[in-house]
Amino acid sequence: MSTHTTTTSTVRRLALLALGLLVVLTGVGLGSAPASASPPSHPQAIIAAGYEDIIRIFFSPPESVDEDAPVTGYQLERTAQGHPTKYFNRTDTAPVVDATAVLNVDYTYRVRANSADGWSPWSEITIAERNLSYDQLDPFFDATAFVNRQYQDFLGRPPTNAERANAVLNIDQKAWTPGTLINMLVFRAERAPRHQIIRLYNAYFDRNADHAGLDFWFDQITKKGKSINTVSSSFAASAEFKDMYGNLTNGQFVNLVYQNVLDRNPSPADHAYWKGQLDQ
Repeated sequence: MSTHTTTTSTVRRLALLALGLLVVLTGVGLGSAPASASPPSHPQAIIAAGYEDIIRIFFSPPESVDEDAPVTGYQLERTAQGHPTKYFNRTDTAPVVDATAVLNVDYTYRVRANSADGWSPWSEITIAERNLSYDQLDPFFDATAFVNRQYQDFLGRPPTNAERANAVLNIDQKAWTPGTLINMLVFRAERAPRHQIIRLYNAYFDRNADHAGLDFWFDQITKKGKSINTVSSSFAASAEFKDMYGNLTNGQFVNLVYQNVLDRNPSPADHAYWKGQLDQ
């Protein structure tokens, strides 16, 4: 392998490390210069639940928002049989009630956020239909089983006795919906490393984190004392990363990073800036 190839490979890894950490540690998108516009990231944790007469959709705000351009609204898209059939526009994240859904139809929902810098990417989709025998905890046997699973999935640990008792009581008394608990867990401070790891998976590999990998790297940070920088370097040195990016030109490399992180191509100025950094 030539010195040039080795140097280019190293620069690419360091560049993606820098870009990935920019997303992870500052919570903003990529840009050709610090002052470039940065739309919010997509809304999180979208869940739809079908009831006898309605479908209710829950979602959480974006993780990453430019502090100079706060979110001003949300647009929820409903799709049936592959075609958008209705849009709901909201100014906040209060649950959306779809009272026009008909029986025996599967509906797909997704949501995006808007700010002065533009629209975010669409969220992941959720699917629901009206349910004449709806049980808000299905497929869980009871509130205790539901609470235990959500803590494990979102925080990587079981709830304490006090946490479990409080959540079960509120759900059983219908003071909370299942979405209420999920929304609370998503924004727990202890979940921050999991958010960072998830962003690294998206930035490096253009995929969601698998549970085993997420739990492994979460333990490396919270129990072994590794920094997010060290984890990012491990991603950059991985075989999966090298297989994805090793033979690309610098221009192609920049395009793929933007697609992975922001679901869009870079602007000409952004592309020229980052390609210039890699060409040095």
